[in-house]
Amino acid sequence: MPNDPTHDSKQKNPESMSVAEADREFAARVEAAEATRRQGRIKLSPEAAARVRQQRAADPDGTGEAGGPKMLPGMAMIALFVLVYALMNVIAAWRGLFGNGITRYGTLAICSMLVIGVFGLLRLRRWGWALVLGGTLFTAFSYVLRFITAHVPINQGAGLLVWAAFFTVFFLYLVRDEVRERVH
Repeated sequence: MPNDPTHDSKQKNPESMSVAEADREFAARVEAAEATRRQGRIKLSPEAAARVRQQRAADPDGTGEAGGPKMLPGMAMIALFVLVYALMNVIAAWRGLFGNGITRYGTLAICSMLVIGVFGLLRLRRWGWALVLGGTLFTAFSYVLRFITAHVPINQGAGLLVWAAFFTVFFLYLVRDEVRERVH
């Protein structure tokens, strides 16, 4: 490459150069290569240019993420809310607030299912979506059932219905076509 400014036809023997001379020569070559690159004189081979075009097409915004489905903000919010809800109920069950019978162990099982499902949903897995979907529906039904079996007036049991409404909205959001297309 006779026109290349980084090519030195009078290269010295590396053994005869001192370390300082070698460092200066290396720095000069790096600087010349950077100047050439800044001027845009470096041409890519057709194969390399095709690879660059393909990478830019797969990642148009330059974030490094490949194309494909991304999580919706509502999915992330639901996942985090359900995670906090499930962990709070696990702590309550361990402290004995649900008694020592089947309610305690049922709560631990349901909340474990929800936590596992949340981590699957955050990775956009269909099984995680299905676990969170089933957990939200089950939780909404359980609040309605508690309200019905408590035999309390509406003004005292309204909190149970509000929680049931929250989880029903989460269920309805998760069954949307847009959400189902994003999980695989």
